Amino acid sequence: MSIENVQYELRQLRQEIAQLKAQTEQNGAGRKTIDDVPGVRIPKWYRVDVDFNENVTTVGKGSVEIEPDGPFVATQVQVYWRVSALASDGVTAQTGDGLTLPTTIFANARLLTDAAATAASWDRSIPVTTVINNIPEFQYQIQTFSNGRFWTGQQKMPAASFYGFGSSPLYLATEGWVNPSDRIVVYAEPVIATPVKGSVIMVFHGYQILDRFAKLPETLGSR
Repeated sequence: MSIENVQYELRQLRQEIAQLKAQTEQNGAGRKTIDDVPGVRIPKWYRVDVDFNENVTTVGKGSVEIEPDGPFVATQVQVYWRVSALASDGVTAQTGDGLTLPTTIFANARLLTDAAATAASWDRSIPVTTVINNIPEFQYQIQTFSNGRFWTGQQKMPAASFYGFGSSPLYLATEGWVNPSDRIVVYAEPVIATPVKGSVIMVFHGYQILDRFAKLPETLGSR
């Protein structure tokens, strides 16, 4: 192929790229927020589990893949501690196997009271002090896998910051979006050694936009 032909092909490619860019910008014109993105919204929950053995202080990691139906928009985050095995002393009544607790002792009195009441429903011989002793202390980072962006920045956020008032979920200041087939990655680090074997369960509440071709922020005309 001659140099002239190569130069001609390059000019054609540049024109096609420019046309595609202009078309993309036109499609996104007028779309300024996620509410402007077309597509049916359905309620959606995604859950990330990070498993820990007893007496662990190393960082654990878990992730969940967003379904390919369309972007997921997170509006709330809540995190739990699920006791999954006996304590090292092997006393079931002193552990509350299967009990769901918060991931920090820094919580209001109502939350701890509710936890104690739940424990009693499992085994009335479990004292409140044991329930509280089974509560771990964690700090977290949340990452979008495709671009490596941390929702939490480079800092590790204490578990207490993931609980709203009155044990309500943490409502995000703005929607956190993740594109279809991308992954939400959660890093969980025990601040103190885990009291028993269990799992951190971080739940992302929100909705999914049913448009597998919609990707944010491109759909909003961002560059």
